[in-house]
Amino acid sequence: MLTNRQFIEGIGTACICYMSATIYITIGSFETKVAAAWVGASNVFLISLFIYAVAPASGGHMNPMITLATVLTGLTGFSRGILYMIAQVMGAALTGGLIRGSFGPELTQR
Repeated sequence: MLTNRQFIEGIGTACICYMSATIYITIGSFETKVAAAWVGASNVFLISLFIYAVAPASGGHMNPMITLATVLTGLTGFSRGILYMIAQVMGAALTGGLIRGSFGPELTQR
């Protein structure tokens, strides 16, 4: 059973993935060749913002690889880390469906 900490990690991951995909789709619709550069630049601010918002409640991992690294170094317990990773992957999968539903198949198949 997911606790509040894992739920917050999942929602935070879903929000950052949704914002990043929305920025990419919006900038990509302007026929620019540097959409990835704009998404990268915007993610610097998005990641900082979401980690700052989520960190007091759950540690602000926001990425399964970061969570795995904290589990391997002993900063996060094994069972808590696994639940964090499950919540993060579920949040990202939820975001994929939300992006497809929000923008339709023609914009999301690029």
